[in-house]
Amino acid sequence: MTDFIAAQKSWKRQAENVALIARTGMAAAWVSALMFGAGAFQNGGWQFIGLAINGLALATGLTIAFLLNRQKRSASAVWLTGIMLGITFIAVNFFVQGVGIVIAVIGMLIYINIALQTLDPGPAVGMFLLGLVAMIAAVFIDQNNIITERLIAPLWVEQTIIVMGGVVFLTLTINLIQQTEFKNLRTKITLAFLIVALVPLWTASIPQFISVRQTLAENSNDLLTQNADDAAEEMDSLLNSLQQQVQVGSEIPVLQKYLTGDTARSAEVLDTLKILNKHNEFIVSSGLIGAQGITLLDTQAYRVNQSNADSGWFRQTMVLRAVYVSEVLYDESILRPVLIVAAPIFNDNQKVIGLARFIYDAQILQNELERQNAWLEDSQTAILLDQNNIILGHNTLPALQFKTLIRLRDEQVTSLQQSRQLPPGEAESFSAELTTLAKDLQNPTRGNFFQTSLDPNTPSNQYATIAPLQTKNWNIIFARTGSAFSGQVRTLANTVLLISTLLMVAVIAAAGVSANLITSPLNTLAAQATEIGKGNLKTSTKTERRDEIGALANVVDDTAHKLQTALQEMEQRVNTRTAALAQANLENSRRASQFRALANVARAVTNLQDLERLLPQVTETISESFGYYHAGIFLLDASGTLAILRAANSEGGKKMLTRGHQLKVGQVGIVGYVTATGSVRIALDVGEDAAFFNNPDLPETRSEMALPLKVGDEVIGALDVQSREANAFSTQDSDVLGLLAEQIAIAIHNARLYEDTQKALTEAQLIFGQHQQGSWQAIARNQALSFRYYNGQVEALHREDILATPDESVLQLPISVRGESLGSVQIHIPQQKRDWTQEEIRLYQTITERLAYALENARLFQDAQRLASKERVIGGISTRISASINLDNILQTTVQELSHAIPDSEITIQIKTEDNESAS
Repeated sequence: MTDFIAAQKSWKRQAENVALIARTGMAAAWVSALMFGAGAFQNGGWQFIGLAINGLALATGLTIAFLLNRQKRSASAVWLTGIMLGITFIAVNFFVQGVGIVIAVIGMLIYINIALQTLDPGPAVGMFLLGLVAMIAAVFIDQNNIITERLIAPLWVEQTIIVMGGVVFLTLTINLIQQTEFKNLRTKITLAFLIVALVPLWTASIPQFISVRQTLAENSNDLLTQNADDAAEEMDSLLNSLQQQVQVGSEIPVLQKYLTGDTARSAEVLDTLKILNKHNEFIVSSGLIGAQGITLLDTQAYRVNQSNADSGWFRQTMVLRAVYVSEVLYDESILRPVLIVAAPIFNDNQKVIGLARFIYDAQILQNELERQNAWLEDSQTAILLDQNNIILGHNTLPALQFKTLIRLRDEQVTSLQQSRQLPPGEAESFSAELTTLAKDLQNPTRGNFFQTSLDPNTPSNQYATIAPLQTKNWNIIFARTGSAFSGQVRTLANTVLLISTLLMVAVIAAAGVSANLITSPLNTLAAQATEIGKGNLKTSTKTERRDEIGALANVVDDTAHKLQTALQEMEQRVNTRTAALAQANLENSRRASQFRALANVARAVTNLQDLERLLPQVTETISESFGYYHAGIFLLDASGTLAILRAANSEGGKKMLTRGHQLKVGQVGIVGYVTATGSVRIALDVGEDAAFFNNPDLPETRSEMALPLKVGDEVIGALDVQSREANAFSTQDSDVLGLLAEQIAIAIHNARLYEDTQKALTEAQLIFGQHQQGSWQAIARNQALSFRYYNGQVEALHREDILATPDESVLQLPISVRGESLGSVQIHIPQQKRDWTQEEIRLYQTITERLAYALENARLFQDAQRLASKERVIGGISTRISASINLDNILQTTVQELSHAIPDSEITIQIKTEDNESAS
């Protein structure tokens, strides 16, 4: 029963809606029929007659639909309404041009209203599809000009269609909102305000904007035409100026004289041509052409003697007997398109005796278009085409210069290449892909203005016009993409905008009032979102609403869940980063240990000078800091042929030390290789290294590195480290061990230097002591060296006289210098026994030390005096001998001086002769 009642209510509501639609449509149709009938009566055109008949047919059909609905045949009335509307909307476009889009928009809105208000879901889809097909057909007919000579819709026609469509749409939409049950009140209020405000706004504004658009189009078209004509005039002026330049150049007398036989003026002619070249930066070459077409002189020497007899510009100039501008031709000598301007040169009988030919870089055309950009609007584009539709210039896309609008056939390209109007290349390489423009240029019905595209990368949204040149069979196409408002149109647009703004403000204000009706649930949702913002991601809105607020609540819940998931993922990434950081810290710790090893080795180098203590400590430090199970130090023997193990930390290494392990340099093992070459050697897998020496004492070795110990460029040994792991040595290990090897080498070198120095010092001290003892013994033989102070007197003593008596307390202090004993000092008090205090002992020790140094200084002074006396005697003898120049006198003087120096001696000098006889 409940379902039956609901079905009855639905059927009744649909019947009421059908009646409303039929009445509204019937009234609008009859009004339209009368208006178009009046237009047909006034103008008499077949288009207005067709519109009047179309309006009458719609009004009749909707009247029948209204009657069918009164007979309870609502479904038939609805479908008849839909079909008649579709036929009418399509038929309008056969008579009127430019209203297809407006009709399509209004028609689809009406169809949607009909489908929603009068039909069940299934038939409603069919009605929607019917309207969609009808509106697509209307737009297609309007845009493709299926019927020619259609009426360009007057402004009042477009305005009438829009106003009536707006009224119908507003009526049907308000009825739809009233009868539709929404899930929330906000939607219903919002739609009501929008429809009531915006539909009248659009209905009032769109006709005004149509008027603005039409006025704007007319003004823009006028401006576009003027700009195109100005651009063509500027291009004509450019070509005329080129013709005048060449004409003036051809009238220079020296050119005529040269062509009439005065060839001695060739240098002057060339200078003249070069001067003319400077008048225009785009001149590539200027030359003098003979009457037979041969280039006689040219500023580019390679063009001389070239034949131009078959060139079109040469023949045209000779036939016209006037200045001629060629087509743009491709110059293969400079690989650039050029423009050739030639002027005839006459003799006194007005016979053409040659030509003055100037070749201009065709870039001059592009530059002229770009120069015009200064007075063009940004929205305007200009393109220069020759008679073959080859682009000679493009003011915004210079890359399209000298391309064809579309891809030409191969034979067309070949023909243009033979005439030098295109460079060598394949047909597809010349296409600018301006297919729309090419089609529009071939369309004879396009009119003065047409919609096209001058940019291959943009759609056909430019309005263009064509301006032909007067000097050449070339055209300039001007197009615009934007428009500028005139003062009057801008004022009108501002007025419409002001009205629209005021209405929109009213709508916003009304929407604000209606929004208060739903603030309570939104506030609740905002509070829950605040909790989520504080970090309570486990909170949930737990809403059961299905409207927008419910959807928003679900989004908040989903966002919180995603945030929680992202937080967990972030924690996982932090843990991963922490592990990586711990690994990096471990590596840093290892490096720190290695650097501590460096510091320890450096400390040992500083503190230890004994190699027997230093080298074992270094190997232990390396093994502990780097984790290598074996570290050994080899030193070369004196011959440099053997590397002898001097220190090792492992058990196997110590066994090798016991038996005096040694390797031949350059022959055995990695150590032998390193000591021979002085280079680092690393075996990351010793089983694959040809230089590895399989040592039974170190069977666990998997990788080995040997570093040379070098002092300067001299290799003195090697540092050998071995590991139980393959690939145990990294680049950083090699660098650190390299530093260690350098320190070890320096330590060894310093220890050796220290040992050598100690030996030398010991030997020097021994020799000095022997010399010192000898000197004192000699002094002792010649003079008394024992003295005693007793009873206020000093007396010399023999050694046995200074012995103390057993009852006396004697303090005996040694007299020594640099470890050598010179004697002793005895201090005693006769007939008295006592203990000497430490202060007395230190006093006497100080005096004794100073006595020793004084005695040693006196001895040294005596030795110095004795040596000086000897040097004086030797110097005096040498002086007196040198004063003689006679051989006998020299020998006699020598004998006499030696006898004086050595008293009571017999001196004999003998000189050996060749026959073994002696003379004295």
